[in-house]
Amino acid sequence: MMGLHIIDLAVIGVYFAIVVYIGFRVMKKVNTQEDFFLGGRQFNRFYQTFSQFGQATSSESAVQSVAEVGANGVPGALRQSIQAGMGYPINWLFPKWLRRSRLMSMAGYFNERFESKNLATLYSVAQISLFLMIGGMGLYATSTTIMAITEKPLEELTVEERMEYEQAERLSYLSRQPVELMTPDEIEELEMLRELNPSRLHSYLNQNLLILFIAFIVILYAASGGLEAAVYTDTMQGVFILALTVMLVPFGMIQLNALHGTTGLLGPFEALHRTLPQTMFEIFGSPTWAEFTWYNILALAFISMAGNIAFSNNLVVAGAARTDKVASWGGLSGQLTKGVGQVFWIFLALIIIGLFGEQTTNPDLLWGQAARALLPIGLLGLMVACLTAAYMSSADMHMMTVSGLLTHHIYKPVVQNKSEYHYVQVGRLMTLVYIVGAVLIAMNSDNIFRMFKFMLLINLCCGPAMLMGFLWRRTNTAAVWASMGSALALTLLIPLMVMLWPGSRYNESLLLASHSPHVEKQSIASERDVNERFERIENWKRLEAKGLATTVRPEPLQYGEPFIQTFLPAANPIFWDGNFDRNDSGQRYARGFFKAELYLLHLLGVDFTSLTPSRVEFISLMFRLFFPFAAVLLIGMLTPPINERHLNSFYAKQRTPVHPDPIEDRKAVEKVINDPKEINKGKIWPNSNWEIDRINSYDAKGISVGASVGVILVLLIVWLTTIGRSAAGM
Repeated sequence: MMGLHIIDLAVIGVYFAIVVYIGFRVMKKVNTQEDFFLGGRQFNRFYQTFSQFGQATSSESAVQSVAEVGANGVPGALRQSIQAGMGYPINWLFPKWLRRSRLMSMAGYFNERFESKNLATLYSVAQISLFLMIGGMGLYATSTTIMAITEKPLEELTVEERMEYEQAERLSYLSRQPVELMTPDEIEELEMLRELNPSRLHSYLNQNLLILFIAFIVILYAASGGLEAAVYTDTMQGVFILALTVMLVPFGMIQLNALHGTTGLLGPFEALHRTLPQTMFEIFGSPTWAEFTWYNILALAFISMAGNIAFSNNLVVAGAARTDKVASWGGLSGQLTKGVGQVFWIFLALIIIGLFGEQTTNPDLLWGQAARALLPIGLLGLMVACLTAAYMSSADMHMMTVSGLLTHHIYKPVVQNKSEYHYVQVGRLMTLVYIVGAVLIAMNSDNIFRMFKFMLLINLCCGPAMLMGFLWRRTNTAAVWASMGSALALTLLIPLMVMLWPGSRYNESLLLASHSPHVEKQSIASERDVNERFERIENWKRLEAKGLATTVRPEPLQYGEPFIQTFLPAANPIFWDGNFDRNDSGQRYARGFFKAELYLLHLLGVDFTSLTPSRVEFISLMFRLFFPFAAVLLIGMLTPPINERHLNSFYAKQRTPVHPDPIEDRKAVEKVINDPKEINKGKIWPNSNWEIDRINSYDAKGISVGASVGVILVLLIVWLTTIGRSAAGM
């Protein structure tokens, strides 16, 4: 039934029943806005850990790891681990700041710190748009993977489905053929099939109906029980996600041993080194990814840290903690849990690519196809539940974030002086905005990666100004408008205007390119290298028979033989973040998002054509990182600061640890507000405009643990790439 055994369906049914029950059980306890949006600020370290893990881990996480490793080898996923590792100390500090701010939503920060409802509204609109797209892409990724799990066998395809399947197979065959050997009819057929884009995958399920069903389950429990229901289910789903990650490993290792004749725990590692190209195991300087340099990794890590605080669901998670110490603990431990999972995902990615990598050209399907092939009855049903859980664990937090932003910063300023019950009901209704928007985007999506880049750009536009608001008293409303406004203009408004301008992608002045020098690298021939060389020789023979060969016959390879590989990376557009392509008439154009900051520097006289793509990318990243900070510093120094009394009220909260009792907590804050000495207590530079605290012993321990574990996880991944290499003769 639907490609799943009755036991699998029973597991899925029981899981969803428990989730819905939790939502309606908690609904009876919701009486105030704080109960609904922040769970009554009651959660301990255990729940905070899995709440943070749930919002940091979504249905795209494992799929993205597989796709990154498949496209760029281990460096693709290692980049994420390095960025995360550098951010672990921040994951300890940011939740503390956010919990001590005692806010209901992140947009409230702009009211509290800058007395600006307009800034709060601008931020709310930007974050709502962001979360709608994230929600849509999560729904798309989840439904696509479940579609792969419930794929129909060939004998059950309808006539129309079998015809499309055969067209997809024909397209795959023609795409691999040298164009010189194809007849005019075959070339025309290839062009027609590319336009049709037929699918090999046909599921028992309708993807749009599946998207609606998942959305319905999310809205049932999160809209009823609010954040408390979301946190409880996040905890349960976090355990399932970790169990899913671990359970796939032994099944994959057994299959690798059976497929390649290896044995024992080291056998799968040996099999991977025998079958996969050695370039997949390169760490730095991989020829398959010219932009993977140490300086670009550092730049991306700092960008991630600078934008991290702007992610509005961070306050939803941290604000639900009983105290600021619990918030710090949960923020770090949740991210560390994801980091451990990332190590497993990288290994699983290699296993999945070793087993199924050549059977599909769509990386979004690999995870689901692997689960269907590896997991036994019952566990496959749990896999479907866990995939849905991965989306739901993020969607519930995002939905509460959007609901809070809409209710407090768009609805409440217009409809004032209503009861707590009224605003709670409005909050429930506002969750529909998130889920409806996410469904519409999911039904019209086909690219999972653009969302991640969009998320990074949005947060980097808002993060520096928000960060400076915590650290520097002279950060005022004008400085924030200058920083956020100009950053949004350069990274979103101007690029969108250029991209909508007819012919901009074909304009020769915008098609300047940077080039990488060719790279020669000695490698050890794997089984895949041997097979690829054999196919090249066969194609050369066919060309030679027709008198069309223009190169020397390639020499055959033997397994384990050293050979020289020459890599010639394609030229990269300077002003676009995609690649060059050609239309049907052969005219060149550029794909991707327009980089307004690089074009501005070009107009100022910077010559990018003499630089490699990695250096051009580094300049772009550095501009985007430093420009928002520079705008805050410049405008903040040139314009009057905010009222001292108001600033003291804000920073007094940052100096006051959160007390679990709300009444005692208010008393403690008032005491600090009324005593100027207390406001300066603990600062590195007392009586200055810089609000940077000395690190106490508790924070020092948390930061040290985060930094140490980050280094250990990165070294563990590097070590993982060496296991089995000597046994494979590499």
